[in-house]
Amino acid sequence: MAKESFFKFKDDFEKIKELLNEYLIEFDEEYDEITLNFMNYNIWLYTYTDEDDKKFLYINAKYESGVTENIIILFKEKLLKLGFEERYF
Repeated sequence: MAKESFFKFKDDFEKIKELLNEYLIEFDEEYDEITLNFMNYNIWLYTYTDEDDKKFLYINAKYESGVTENIIILFKEKLLKLGFEERYF
């Protein structure tokens, strides 16, 4: 089962790349996808906007299959410290 987290960020794609530069492996502007390596695990961030709420960039974080819950918690804490907001469904 895929492990995912959801966030929103009140800035743009370039700012996310800047904030997460130390973990950045690659980015794909065509698909608004960022690949990160955080504590030796790959994490993919997929970004999109909502037509009804364009002031936020929405992020879907997908984690490598072997990632532990502890690493996910540390990654979430990192994003929250950088100004990301966690989204709940």
